[in-house]
Amino acid sequence: MTRHGASWTGMVEHLSGLPRTTRHSLSINSPPQLQGTAEENWTRAPAASLGWDRRQAGRPPPLPWGCTTVVVRLGQVCGDRVGHWNEKEWFPALVKSAQINRRLPELESNVSWVPGYEGAKAFAEVRQSPYPFLHLVHPRPVPWSTIIAPIAEELRIPHVSYQDCLTTLQQMADVPDGDHCGEQVKENPALRLVDFFSGLETSSSRKPLGTVNLSTENATRVSATLHSLPPLDIGQVQAWLAAWKRSGFLE
Repeated sequence: MTRHGASWTGMVEHLSGLPRTTRHSLSINSPPQLQGTAEENWTRAPAASLGWDRRQAGRPPPLPWGCTTVVVRLGQVCGDRVGHWNEKEWFPALVKSAQINRRLPELESNVSWVPGYEGAKAFAEVRQSPYPFLHLVHPRPVPWSTIIAPIAEELRIPHVSYQDCLTTLQQMADVPDGDHCGEQVKENPALRLVDFFSGLETSSSRKPLGTVNLSTENATRVSATLHSLPPLDIGQVQAWLAAWKRSGFLE
């Protein structure tokens, strides 16, 4: 990939790993909020040189080297086909810390996470999309309880209010700087994310924990995988737990 985008066919604004909070919901065709000179050059400079007005919602014109742009907002990816989910991400950290804190949060919200294999396949399918901006999230969200209840049962941990979980985590983190040794953070990885969890909004209009609702209307038109993707269920949750136990991440 060159700085000015001469070798790319698409760009990801990545919402995965740590959920991003924002004040406003994003409409189907709203352009992403790009950050920094490099990202601006990748998308705006080539198209603007051909007379494209970024304030318009339509697709940028084809670039001289035959490429058009497709911007994909990727949501939370939730593990591969055998259940492995990067243990450094926020949700695995939340589950691991629950074994120390003895609390899992209960939320009135929905989950629109996409399994890794299906997410990668869908991403490949949307490269030639006629729509300039797409949201790659699950088109069939499930209640947060669908995910958290099997985990609470398996680990024998009660689920309580989000504020209760947050207060407990803040109290455990409320020690002088430098007192959290590597072993403490290894056992309770949410300690390194306490500021992140403290800054999140939780409401029925947002996804857990604080990410905005994204429409999949256009994405499901151009991705057969996303269009037919079944809802997340207890089988996937059990696969995550089994993978985390195999690796020694969970007891």
